[in-house]
Amino acid sequence: MQLHGRGEPWADDGIEVGRGDHALSVGFRQPRAGIAGKYTLACVPLDLGGRRHDHSHVYVMPHVTRERIDELVDGLSRPGPFDRSAEAGAERPPSPGRR
Repeated sequence: MQLHGRGEPWADDGIEVGRGDHALSVGFRQPRAGIAGKYTLACVPLDLGGRRHDHSHVYVMPHVTRERIDELVDGLSRPGPFDRSAEAGAERPPSPGRR
């Protein structure tokens, strides 16, 4: 599903924020496997305008502490969190319908 098609605003830096009844969702470019695994980030390939983007998202629910969010933001703010070039699994199959 294309995120733009859902009518959600995109920031210039590619961060999407959405709000449901019981949680806040934040979507962004997929980080390195170590970060994705540490925070159990959902990672999915998306087709945005005919181009593949590896995307992650996190749902921030009431039980998640401010300290945990600050830790994730700190990890994403350091140099290189989105450089997946050295990861064996960085090349993933094409998005469905894009083979």
